[in-house]
Amino acid sequence: MKQGHLVHNNWLLGGLAVAILAATVILSSIAGNMSLEVAGLSVNLERHENGGVRVFFVQAP
Repeated sequence: MKQGHLVHNNWLLGGLAVAILAATVILSSIAGNMSLEVAGLSVNLERHENGGVRVFFVQAP
């Protein structure tokens, strides 16, 4: 396996992004509404009245 720098390890960066999203979903299901804004994309997470989490992807202005 080729050794690479942190920036070149795409699986590591992808895993970090998934971990951040999973933590946000868990916190929004416990605490309520949350919002993330990254690179012009806004992700809103709300609790659903029947359980679960409702996710909205919106292009930030």
